[in-house]
Amino acid sequence: MYVNPYSGFHDPGATWYKGNFHVHASPDGGGGRFPVTDVVKMYREANYQVLTVSMQRTFVDITEIGKGLDMLTVSGIEYVEHDGILLVGIDHFLRGEPQAVIDECTGGGGFAVICHPNWLSEKGLPRALTKREMRELRGYVGMEVLTPAIFNRFKGSGLATDVWDEFLSAGKLVWGFANDDFHTLFEFDRGWNMICADALDYASLKSAVTRGSLYASSGLSLHQFAFDNEILEVEANFARTPARNIRYEVIGEGGRLLKSEVGRKVKYRLSGDEAYVRVQASSESGAMLWTQPVYDDARLRAA
Repeated sequence: MYVNPYSGFHDPGATWYKGNFHVHASPDGGGGRFPVTDVVKMYREANYQVLTVSMQRTFVDITEIGKGLDMLTVSGIEYVEHDGILLVGIDHFLRGEPQAVIDECTGGGGFAVICHPNWLSEKGLPRALTKREMRELRGYVGMEVLTPAIFNRFKGSGLATDVWDEFLSAGKLVWGFANDDFHTLFEFDRGWNMICADALDYASLKSAVTRGSLYASSGLSLHQFAFDNEILEVEANFARTPARNIRYEVIGEGGRLLKSEVGRKVKYRLSGDEAYVRVQASSESGAMLWTQPVYDDARLRAA
């Protein structure tokens, strides 16, 4: 039996919120250039409704900042003792070994996301988590499959769908996220998450994120996602205008390309042998989105 994380996609009351969980601000050792309040306002003006300012060396409580902006601001940090893990929904700074901080975060009602899995550490920067260490960790909900800042000024790649497929193929159910890793203006609003939640509050946000009711984007919007346990149908568009020549890639176990098609939408009939199937879409201008996988719950288990 396949599980569809977008089962409520077409519900009349479904509301989608734009969110980013990896954003830096000053004063902090992590290199944020702008004060926290300015960063929050910048993201609100870019139509974000959900934001975490993920300090690296200190903790700043931002829960009250968004209330006057019709925005959910969630406190968190980027754990960089073994870089990196986003710890979202916490109320104090966390230190310790990676598994210990994930356990403390989730035990206190937060959630954790592995960040920039294909970033390569350099001299003078924190040590990056190895792929083996990431695989052995438990209790996190997902990983960044797009971290645009890595392309700009760090070694490695900001794209990590290869790692995502590796973990999914090993039976580890993790959701895909896109986050800016914002430090400077040219890293602003380049990758985000659209989250389908019941309300703009933390409990609803956490519930949506935990069940995978979100998609990652760098410019495309998910217009349709239909699945009847056999046929998967996906349509992407720009937020305000239709897109004609979208390239769809249907991806399965091992990162294998199951189908590629250019057009308005894509349909794929599952054979029943697939452990999971996900879709990524790209426009002629380079804007993309990544859906979460529909998956066989006998073969994939939450991290």
